[in-house]
This record gives sequence, C-alpha cells and structure tokens, in this order.
Amino acid sequence: MLTGDELNWIKQVLNDYEPGISASYFYRKNIEIERNKNKGIVRKELDNLRKKMIKYTPLELLELKSKKVRESRDIKNFSGIYIIHNCVKDLYYIGQAVKVFDRAYTHFVKNPELQKGRYELNFEFNLPEIFHDYNLGEKFSISLIPLENTSFLTLNELEDNAIRAYDSLVPNGYNRNPGNVMDKPIFKNDDFEKAANLILDKIKGTEVFLTLTNNRKRLWYAIDLLSELGLPKNLPFAHDLADLIKAYQKANKKSILNKEKEENKLQDRQLKYVLKKYIIPKKEIDFDEIRTQEEWNDAKEGFEKFNKLSDKDLTELFLSIRNGTLEL
Repeated sequence: MLTGDELNWIKQVLNDYEPGISASYFYRKNIEIERNKNKGIVRKELDNLRKKMIKYTPLELLELKSKKVRESRDIKNFSGIYIIHNCVKDLYYIGQAVKVFDRAYTHFVKNPELQKGRYELNFEFNLPEIFHDYNLGEKFSISLIPLENTSFLTLNELEDNAIRAYDSLVPNGYNRNPGNVMDKPIFKNDDFEKAANLILDKIKGTEVFLTLTNNRKRLWYAIDLLSELGLPKNLPFAHDLADLIKAYQKANKKSILNKEKEENKLQDRQLKYVLKKYIIPKKEIDFDEIRTQEEWNDAKEGFEKFNKLSDKDLTELFLSIRNGTLEL
C-alpha cells in the first residue's frame, strides 16, 4: 500500500484543508455560463449537420435496430447523439449513445409512464412525453449525429451543448435533465489531486476495486479507506477520490472487464484441474508429482475455490459432471 512518508504527506494535505465552496461548483458554473453563451453557435453547427444527413422516421429506426438490416444497406452503427423532433409541436429531445441505432428507437416503443413517479409528474405538471405524442399520431423525425463529425470531444459535452442549443428541457422539450457537465473530477487543489492519484495507483489492481460499480459504493469505499489508513475523515476529499475512481473505471472499462473475465476463466480452469486430478479420483496431492510452479498454483487455487463452494454449489457441480454438461 502507501509508504509511511506518503501517508504522512497525505495526512498533512487533508489536515490543512479549509472548508469552503467546492472547486467543482465554480467549474460547473463557469462551464454553464460558457455553454449558454455559445448555444447559438452550437445550434447552427448541428443544424448544418442535420441538413446533410438522412432524417429517419420512428418506423425506419425500428427497422434499423436490426444489425442484419443495417449490414444489408451498408449502414454503420456509431457513437453520437440523436435529435428527436416533434414536427407538430416543434419540441426536441436530445440523447446520447455509444451505438445510436441501439438506443434511439426505444423512445417510441417503451412507455416511461409505466413508472409511477413519472406518470404522476407528467399528470401534475402536464409534461410532454415522446411515447404518448407518437401514439397520438404526431409526426417525428430523428437525426443521428456522429460525435466525430462535431467540434466536441466527448458524448457528455456534445449532449449537454445540444440540449442547451435546442432548448429541449421540459416544459420546452422532452429532456428531463440537462447533460453531464462534470466530465472529470475537479479537485480543490493540486495536492488533493496528487494525493488521490497516489491512492488510486495503489488500489486499482485490487479485487475490491472491481466491485465498486456505482457512486454509492465508490463513496463509502473512499470513506472507509481513509479510516483504514488512519487519515483524517475529509468528506470533500472522499468525494474527489470516488470521482477519480469512477473516471478511471470509465476510461479503462474494457481492460477492467477483460481482466475480470480472465480471472473468472482462470479460476474455472483451476477448479476443473483439481476436480479432474484429485477430487473425482479421490486422490491426495503427491508433492513429488508436481513439477512446476504453475501446477502448484493450479492445485492450491483450485482447492481454495473448491472449499468455498456451498452445499448447493457442490450438488449442482457434481450433477453437471454426471450429466455431461460440465466438460473437464
């Protein structure tokens, strides 16, 4: 983990902290002011792109959700935003997706009012709903804008600017929330950032790191970790650390998932090794037979995994072996 010198330095950084308005608050406000000032420019940019691109109907999007259909027409899925326009009421909805053809059509087939809170909100404030208006027969057109064709760097940045440009927040449009302005963790100072990165560097390879799958888990982990390391309980820093963990996980999502899959695959291989060589033949480990470090690791890890299985797991395991559904 961290060295004594590193811990002492982080402790000093956190002890020197003076409460005040967070740096992220000023960052957010400055970004919002800048984006509101530029929304006319953004609207012009996106309108020009929409004129050059095909506008789809909801029925066409439903058809193009099929990968097979898209491939037959040489249409590629892509990362970007979709701009849904109610041509009757002149209302807009802006959404983002890593694969736009997998997402845009869903607004016309899934009724969000089935969620109790959503229905009550719509009824009380007479808020517009895409699904409802579409089923009343109102005409819609949808523009799909690739991120790479715009002047923006991230989907969050593009989506939030587009929502402002088309004034698509309720009641003027269909969007219930603005886009994500906080695309990266904002630290109080350089020392906070350096301290958070020091900690991240020590924890990112641990098993528990893979379990931090939502904001609540990340924050509570950060709070508990400060206590475990004997560091001051500094909530602003804990929030910063949780945000940094989230940003790292997002940036390295593919490699983290691959590592998790590889570990699961390895564990299965080791368990199968032990089952085949020792458990089923009812044979004890003969250390004279183990020739390599890899064999020893397989036996050790395999037995550890086997011993952790519950009675239910064991029953299912041996049934699957007997039925031939688990190949050793």
